[in-house]
Amino acid sequence: MLEDPEIQELISWSRSGDLFSVANPTVFSKIVLPQYFKHNNWQSFVRQLNMYGFHKVNDMIHSNLTNETQTWEFRHPHFRRGAVDDLQNIKRKSAKTNTMSPARPLRIPDNADTEEDPYIPLQKHLHTVEDQLVSVTNACDILRSEVGSLRVILLKQQEVRIFFFSLNQII
Repeated sequence: MLEDPEIQELISWSRSGDLFSVANPTVFSKIVLPQYFKHNNWQSFVRQLNMYGFHKVNDMIHSNLTNETQTWEFRHPHFRRGAVDDLQNIKRKSAKTNTMSPARPLRIPDNADTEEDPYIPLQKHLHTVEDQLVSVTNACDILRSEVGSLRVILLKQQEVRIFFFSLNQII
């Protein structure tokens, strides 16, 4: 996708090659996603990126949050322009790992200069909060499933109790 010159105005590498950006998610969803996936849903695409460890780079100063054409930038420590060998390190997160392990700190490149980019500590904190949110969401999904199972068991127990109560009335 990132190497296709026909869609570079919609998705492209950053100058440093350590992140990629999507210039207009609405147009990108309609034109690009159906070419590479069985859907054209932007949120599904973002969820898949998150599932593989990509994180949105939040630049609150330069982004216009009310603008539909807001540029989204994504970063992964093993996804860099030209680093084909690093792609093998990109793995899908398992739900079990997310709910069982504490939040992981954001990997900032060793050569990152916090004086040049004062937002690195904020990005680290944001990544931690995002990981905690994923863990809580997964735990809620598990609890919701368990509550559903318990409701089924409770209904069956009530039916058995009603049956025995009716049987006692007959006898």
